[in-house]
Amino acid sequence: MDTKLSDQVSRKRYEREQRARIEAKSLLEAKSRELFLVNQELS
Repeated sequence: MDTKLSDQVSRKRYEREQRARIEAKSLLEAKSRELFLVNQELS
C-alpha cells in the first residue's frame, strides 16, 4: 500500500514538474520574442 501511495506522489510530482517546465519554456519564448522585437526597433 505504501508503495502505491509513493508511486502516486512521485507521479504527481513528475507531472507538476513537467507542467512547470512547459510553462517556463513558454514564458522564456515569449520574453525572448519581446526582447528581439524591442531590439529590432532600436536598430
